[in-house]
Amino acid sequence: MATRWLLLGALVLCVLSVGCFSAGTMVGRGEMIGVTAQLNDSRAAASSDQRQLAIATTQLNDQRSMMDQYEVKQIEVTFHRALATKSVDLMMSIFADGAVMTTPNGVEYVGTAAIRVFFATQSAAMQPQNHWAALVPAYKMTASITGDTGTLTFECHLVDIATNQIKLQHRIDMTVERSGAQWLVTTMKSTAIHLS
Repeated sequence: MATRWLLLGALVLCVLSVGCFSAGTMVGRGEMIGVTAQLNDSRAAASSDQRQLAIATTQLNDQRSMMDQYEVKQIEVTFHRALATKSVDLMMSIFADGAVMTTPNGVEYVGTAAIRVFFATQSAAMQPQNHWAALVPAYKMTASITGDTGTLTFECHLVDIATNQIKLQHRIDMTVERSGAQWLVTTMKSTAIHLS
């Protein structure tokens, strides 16, 4: 492509300065003005194509960003669905293999095996005798993504269905990363909070 532009430019300069012969006939200035106009049209078309490509690339990146935001926020949906159904397997589907989870009292669980044991045996919300509903204020949820990593923060207020009493209130801070086609939690920190 660059060679083509150089040859066309050299041809234009040659004709405009002294005239050139083509197939034994002198090419005049009028004909070269036509060639110059075609060259300018080609450059304008290339510039237009570049602008259209830039616009399409921006739109595609915006769509990817919105899709990533949606997928990361679905982690919260899966988290609360797992609590509601008391499904340890579903809960574990959001964690990366080397994930680290920190409870409100500062205890760390490292790796999916340890995190699984916590949800299966120690999480009050996952115990079969507790029938709690999660209240999640959507306006307090935030997700931030940079490339293949990000953060997700939300609040979880667990209410006993029978008594309407609030049993647990936590803010959950997660770091996430893209793993293939899925976003997974790499760290999760739960902090006790109180409604004001």
